[in-house]
Amino acid sequence: MRRIMHVTAAAASVLAMTAGLASPVAAATSAQITVRADQPIAALDQHAIGVNTYLSNPNLTNAAVPGLLRQAGLRRLVFNGGPISDLYHWADGSLSPDPDIAEHPSDYAALPPQFTFDQYATVARSSGADMMVHVNYGTGTAAEAAAWVHYANQVRGYGVRDWEIGEEVYLNGYFEDMNFEPDAHTDRSPQAYAANVVAYSRAMKAVDPSIRIGVGLFVAGPDPSPFRDWNETVLSIAGQAIDYVDLHWYPSSFIGSAPADLLAAAEYAIPAILPDTRAMVDEYAGPETAIMIGEMNSATAAGPDQIAPFNALFLAAHSLSLLANGAESVDVWALHNWSFPTGDLGLLASGCASTGCDVADDTPYPSYFGIQLATEVAGRGGVLLRTASTDESVLAYASRRPDGSIAVLLVNTDPTRAHRVQLDVAGQKIRRGTTVHSFQPGDSGLRSRHDNALIGSSRMLAPYSVTVLSTGPGAPVS
Repeated sequence: MRRIMHVTAAAASVLAMTAGLASPVAAATSAQITVRADQPIAALDQHAIGVNTYLSNPNLTNAAVPGLLRQAGLRRLVFNGGPISDLYHWADGSLSPDPDIAEHPSDYAALPPQFTFDQYATVARSSGADMMVHVNYGTGTAAEAAAWVHYANQVRGYGVRDWEIGEEVYLNGYFEDMNFEPDAHTDRSPQAYAANVVAYSRAMKAVDPSIRIGVGLFVAGPDPSPFRDWNETVLSIAGQAIDYVDLHWYPSSFIGSAPADLLAAAEYAIPAILPDTRAMVDEYAGPETAIMIGEMNSATAAGPDQIAPFNALFLAAHSLSLLANGAESVDVWALHNWSFPTGDLGLLASGCASTGCDVADDTPYPSYFGIQLATEVAGRGGVLLRTASTDESVLAYASRRPDGSIAVLLVNTDPTRAHRVQLDVAGQKIRRGTTVHSFQPGDSGLRSRHDNALIGSSRMLAPYSVTVLSTGPGAPVS
């Protein structure tokens, strides 16, 4: 379980902004997909797609995990305990008592860490992944955070670049009925948080000036709202002390849980919200301040959809749309979460024999394969390219990878009909030969093949499927 509707309060401003944007209607069964190889729209970091490592789940240290991370192309691991991040003391792995136990859905201090920071770092290194760490704001100090930076980067040489001050601090009880995150500070206002961020940043960068400091912000639309006010207040005070902001993308909190609406949101909600956030960050913190999506999933609590093929489509489409619209990176919640007979927010199963389901530890769910296909397009660096589809049921995203190859991800959101596509890559000469990876309902892994046809050949997309078409390397630009 991730949260209990923890982003719901931000819904008012976002929902108002998107209320007039209807999700796509049923479309024709054929599509023209155009990829403009001469029109890059976003540079891709080599660690653009990652995953959170839930601190209360023990499966991270399983022997199979590094290989599964490499196979999925996940190049970034986030040390994130959810609410217990703000109770966690890194030096001994202990938790402070929950300062608001009576207000919280459960006693967070009763969810002990299941792995150490060094064990986490070992897995990251074994899998070739970058690291991002949430430090304890709720019950910690700037000195404790600075000591963690010293240990990680100077004593152990881990080279952790990204450090975030707290975890969803905006849900600390400052807003009525929004007390989900531990915070022992007497003053829980955005002004107090921002002032403390400045102090944390100063102490941590004194130890290692090369690190980046981040803060979490609400997902909020452009209309006036208390949640936008929180964001602007934090940025106006701490903007010059930070290097990135972190948004947590759970659109079911303001769109609802209907799968068709959530899939469509990749093409209407993200382009409405991310550019506005970019403008706000530019105004208060500067254009060099990155936007990260530190958590992403289709829901905040596990249900049947999160272990169904739908979630493969959702994660593939939303991760690439977020990157195309200004996010530097996207981190899925989570590698492992908890398994129940009815659902799981993890990419990999945690095993659930005690609750009545028959899923072995580390079994990949469909969501794992959706992310694996997304990293084929956006997990190696390069650039995302301008892409268009004439069929609203077929979502399309494309990249030119560092070796010059073109990769195109196609999502057929129609649950009942196959759709034929004709792909046109303009602005680059394409060599003959196409590698095809796909995932569709009923599959337990990716389907992969290579043919000698041009990438633009007419192809059929199975219902409710994700497909990646890629060319060979080194195709010269016209």
